[in-house]
Amino acid sequence: MEFVRCELSSDITFPSSILRIIVINGVLFCALASPTDAIELWSPKGKRLSHRELPSEPRCLLHKDQWVFCALKNGNILVLSAEDGSILHTIEEAHVHMFSNSLALWGPFLISCGYFDGKVRWWRLGSWEAVGERESRVGACSPVVSPSGVLAVGGDKDIALFDAESGQPKAGGLIRRRIDTVLCLVWLDEHCLVSGSGDKDIRVWDVVSGSCLATLKGHTDAVNDLALRGPILASASYDTTVRLWYLKTHQCLQVIKGHRDTVYCVLFSGPNFLSGGRDKRLLTWKGGYHRMSRESLLTLLLCHKYGSCLALSCIPMDVIKTIVRMVDDALMWGEE
Repeated sequence: MEFVRCELSSDITFPSSILRIIVINGVLFCALASPTDAIELWSPKGKRLSHRELPSEPRCLLHKDQWVFCALKNGNILVLSAEDGSILHTIEEAHVHMFSNSLALWGPFLISCGYFDGKVRWWRLGSWEAVGERESRVGACSPVVSPSGVLAVGGDKDIALFDAESGQPKAGGLIRRRIDTVLCLVWLDEHCLVSGSGDKDIRVWDVVSGSCLATLKGHTDAVNDLALRGPILASASYDTTVRLWYLKTHQCLQVIKGHRDTVYCVLFSGPNFLSGGRDKRLLTWKGGYHRMSRESLLTLLLCHKYGSCLALSCIPMDVIKTIVRMVDDALMWGEE
C-alpha cells in the first residue's frame, strides 16, 4: 500500500492541553497542563489506564529503564515508575522554574536546566543527589546530548555547549548568531545541531565553527518542539501546524493541519507520529512519504523539482543521484 501524504489515524480529546508525550512499551504517557496538572497513561487501543494528579504543571517527560522523569513548573523533578506512573521520588527545588524542554540523560546522570535561574545541574541516578552545577544563560532550556557526550543547552538568543560528563564548557562552546530564544534542540549528527526558536525559524548548526548551515522557513509562529527520525524532521509550532522536513535538502515535505490551536509536542512512534496541543487533542498520523514504493517516490520528487515528468536524459546525473539517495533514506525511515 502507498501513502503520498500523512493522514490522520486517530483523535483523542483530553481534559486539558497536552504538553508532552512519550511511549513506553506501547503505553502512552501524557503530561497535561493546568488546571488538570496530571499524568495520564493510555493503552495502544485508546483506553485510559490511569490518571494521576500532580502538585504542579508537568513540563517535560523523559524515560530511562524503570524510571520516567517529569519536570514540574514549580521547579521540582518527579521520578515516576515506568510501569504505572506512580511517584517514586521527588527532587525538591531543583530549579526556580522549569520549561517545557528541561531534562536530558547522560550515563549515570540526569541533567536539568532552570529557565529563570540559568543553571544546569547534574543528578546521580538512583541516589538523586546533586553532583554538579554550571551557569548557563537566562532562559536555559532544551538540554540535549550528542552520542559523543556534548551537551547543548538552549537559551536566550544563544546555544551553550558543555562536556556532558564533566560539565566543563567546550572550547568555543557558544553559538550566538542573532537568534531568538531557543525553545527546542535535537542533534542531527556529531557535528550538526538543529534548533527551533521564538522567531519562527528552524536552523541547522555546525557546532565546530558555530556557523548556520541552513535556515528552514515556513512556520508563522514560534517552534515549540522537534522530533527526528533519520533525515526526517518533524516540527510543532504555535501556528497550529506540524511540518515534516527532509534535512538533506532542507525541503519541507508536508504541512500537516489538524490542530485548532498551538501544537506543543510531536513524537515519532513506530511508523507513525503523534502530536498534542492546546486544543486538548492527541492526534496520531499514519502513512507519509516513507510508505511509497521506491519508483513512485522517485517520480514524485522529480516532478516536485521540475514541475512535470521529464525524460531522465533531460536531468543532470548529479541531480538524479541526489534524489535517489533521498528516496533510499526515506524508505529506510519507514523500516525503523
